[in-house]
Amino acid sequence: MRLFSRNSSSLEHDVTVVFRRVFTWLAVFPATWFVVFFLWPTIHALTSLTSWSAISDTLSSQTTWNVLWFTTWQAVLSVAATFVVAMPITWILARFVFRGSRWVRGIVSTPFVLPTVVVAGAVMSLLPLRYQFGVHGIIIAHVLFNVAVVVRIVGARWQTISPNSTSAAAVLGASPLQVFWHVTIPQLRGAMYNAGLIVFVFTFTSFGVVAVLGGITRRTLEVEIYTNAINLGFFDTAMVLAVVQLLAVLLVFAITSTVSRRQTSDGGTTFHRIPLHDHPRHRLRISVVAIATPAFIALPFAMLFIKSFRAGDTWTLNAWRNLWNGSLDRVGLDIPSVMWRCLIFAGTTVLIAVPMAYIVASLSVYMRRGSAVLRTITSLPIIISAVTLGFGIIVTFNESPYDWRGQTWLIPIVHALVALPLVVYLLTPAIQAVSPTQRDAARTLGASPLRVWWHIDARLMRTPVLSAGALSFSVSLGEFGATTFLSRSSSTTLPIAINQLLGRPGTSLQASGFALAALLALTTAVVMSRA
Repeated sequence: MRLFSRNSSSLEHDVTVVFRRVFTWLAVFPATWFVVFFLWPTIHALTSLTSWSAISDTLSSQTTWNVLWFTTWQAVLSVAATFVVAMPITWILARFVFRGSRWVRGIVSTPFVLPTVVVAGAVMSLLPLRYQFGVHGIIIAHVLFNVAVVVRIVGARWQTISPNSTSAAAVLGASPLQVFWHVTIPQLRGAMYNAGLIVFVFTFTSFGVVAVLGGITRRTLEVEIYTNAINLGFFDTAMVLAVVQLLAVLLVFAITSTVSRRQTSDGGTTFHRIPLHDHPRHRLRISVVAIATPAFIALPFAMLFIKSFRAGDTWTLNAWRNLWNGSLDRVGLDIPSVMWRCLIFAGTTVLIAVPMAYIVASLSVYMRRGSAVLRTITSLPIIISAVTLGFGIIVTFNESPYDWRGQTWLIPIVHALVALPLVVYLLTPAIQAVSPTQRDAARTLGASPLRVWWHIDARLMRTPVLSAGALSFSVSLGEFGATTFLSRSSSTTLPIAINQLLGRPGTSLQASGFALAALLALTTAVVMSRA
């Protein structure tokens, strides 16, 4: 028995060593791709386009500080509003089980996977004309988009809090508010910091939402970078703004991560949710929140569909017909061609992102040390915004022999870069979950490492890989920030077409924009249902 155990351990170690070596060699491909199309453009732009005069002129401009101030306070307000809306439904979904709870969770999570221009279009369809452009719509759209972040992160921590601690406080005479403030909040604080950080970064670097709903008076740093680079041609100013934005995000990450490490405690056991009928005194409150929150989130999207069938006071299919009958050619949009092109981009993105992410995730699992560094590097596309990436690409690949900025094939490559951190995050726990015992048994029976991988890892990873493909596909369909820099009239994507239609005067064009946004929302929902 001792000999068999030693041989078994040796075989398992042999498989691990082989996998580590293979994925180390394969890592050359994602490393090269990442360096060429992400690190090089970003670093080159940050180091070569800024001059002291540009820095001085930009930082001394009152416009810069006004934009920075608006970017900051709208992000802080968005975080606060998101928590106000999300915390009650997070409590319910984390603590109770009731009929329809899966539908509630699905509804509150759906906007997060939708393209930002679709969420912005939905909010635009809901608001009266006088409020369509301004901070009201921006905050509402940010809340819709980010409720899922709080529900997922804080809810997962909430499920690990023992009900005995809150029950003991209640028995000792604490009111429900005192129990929540003095018992529950201290245990949730680390998760709340993490969720707040993510929401702040998403809203601080918001582009699609502000581009659609901000109008001409409300601009974030992200929109200002695009305006200076593309509309005005002030590349130096745009790059200084990109550096300011990056430094602000890194500062928030540093402060929040330090506080989070102090507050985060071990998760412990996940407790089962309580059937609602066991607590009839909570039924009314839970019913109100469980109905009101999904209704608040679903209403803008319902209005999006309704507005796509309205022309003035009449019901009509004209907006949907115009997508296909060539009526939009007068504004330079051939929607069938745009849709076909987006499907090609999305398919190509899947073929790039999933294999690259699988190699990176596998290497992070099998390598002895440095996995945290690897995960940090692959997370850079989240920290450095897509707008900054797109800007870096057009100013880096603008000279022979690397004059690629007008090439259509760059778009799916950039889409894959944006999707990479999300796909790595999805695949890593799935690879870790593959049992070493099964590999060990296969090696004991004489299987080669390649056959072990094919018959065990590949089979068990089939569903996660399909989910990763669906996620990559959806990211490509909705990517807007970097694509605005790389797209030309011959490579317009659906989000860009939606933005153009919603931004033009005329109820007919706006209705077509609502119809196209609804179509993109349906497509994304169908694809993500496979994830």
